[in-house]
Amino acid sequence: MHIRRLALMIVLALFTLPAFAYIDPNTGGFLFQLLAPLFAIALTVWMFFANQAKAIWRSFRSIFSRKTDKLK
Repeated sequence: MHIRRLALMIVLALFTLPAFAYIDPNTGGFLFQLLAPLFAIALTVWMFFANQAKAIWRSFRSIFSRKTDKLK
């Protein structure tokens, strides 16, 4: 499954049409200064809450999971 996705991404990257677009260097720098910290903040928040959500999910699973009797 992952190999097919990778192959599709490679094909799409190799066979794209040129956009003939131009971005002003000052605008590009401004966008980078705006988007890079936002991306870093979003990634940090995602990683923090992902760990919290995993911990909560594990605690719910341990509470509601079936306990097998090991004395049998």
